[in-house]
Amino acid sequence: MSGNISETLTPEEIAELRSVYGNLRYRPKKEGPSPQPEHFGYPPELVNSELVAEGLRAYLTNPNYFKTMAPKAAAKIRAAVNENPWLQHAIQFNSLLAAGLIGAGARGQDRDDQ
Repeated sequence: MSGNISETLTPEEIAELRSVYGNLRYRPKKEGPSPQPEHFGYPPELVNSELVAEGLRAYLTNPNYFKTMAPKAAAKIRAAVNENPWLQHAIQFNSLLAAGLIGAGARGQDRDDQ
């Protein structure tokens, strides 16, 4: 799946994924730029797939962080998973809008004047 998504990434989505990758791989004791797939020996043709794979891992473990740090990449991954007949039953990604609407509905039910 990461290969299919990585083939359609825009430069902006790649930048978002690079930022997330660097944040997740950051080592505070090490000086210099945040690590990227190239630093771990990935050949150029596999860099975007690794960025997507790490982004998917970040999305699964902390969706709010990923949707905040990489909103365009999150939308692309969410669409790919939701359109995949095998994955759509195993993984469910919700958009921020859906989460906000659910939260608004729950807050409305807690009011005493209703």
